[in-house]
Amino acid sequence: YLLANFPDLNIACTEYCQMTNDPTTGVYDISSPIPSDDPARNGLEIEYGVQLARTIVEDLTIINATEWNWWTGCSGGYYPDGLVYVDYANPDNIQTSKRLWALGNFSKFIQSGAVRVKITEAQSSLISCAFKNPDNSLVIVYVNQTSADLKTNISATGYSKYSTYVTSAEKDLELNQNGAYALSNYISVPSQSVVTVVLK
Repeated sequence: YLLANFPDLNIACTEYCQMTNDPTTGVYDISSPIPSDDPARNGLEIEYGVQLARTIVEDLTIINATEWNWWTGCSGGYYPDGLVYVDYANPDNIQTSKRLWALGNFSKFIQSGAVRVKITEAQSSLISCAFKNPDNSLVIVYVNQTSADLKTNISATGYSKYSTYVTSAEKDLELNQNGAYALSNYISVPSQSVVTVVLK
């Protein structure tokens, strides 16, 4: 309704946090029963990263957000509000959440001034968004919320190289595939993962 009546709004999504009392986060059933003094409440696992990525894609594509910001970078308490967690009693004990790496699937590759472009996804289980950068590279972010490993391919012209970067339970924004680009290339999107494809 909002977009139908105000199509030219410049919407910035700011200060997002996976609140433990918000059932729309995608992790409410996981986080809400955890006691407030339990470190598990920080939500470091991949489920939290995948649901954050889902929220970002929905905000970028449904409401056409031009900006997206997370609430706080570092946290020291027991709450799913941080990307990095510090232990005030032991400064050497630093933990990174999967939210940090999932956010990196977007922020590391989508440049300032990028324009969102249309993407048609044949895999109904994947959600995705795509951006063309000022340097002409194409960035596609896939989110796989399922328990199955999926594959997809990309039909794009004018590109000769591709790389994929994976955030999953085992990987933290790691380079996974790299080489010459062709339509026959299949992009691997593991279960419960966020995968960024960069075409150049």
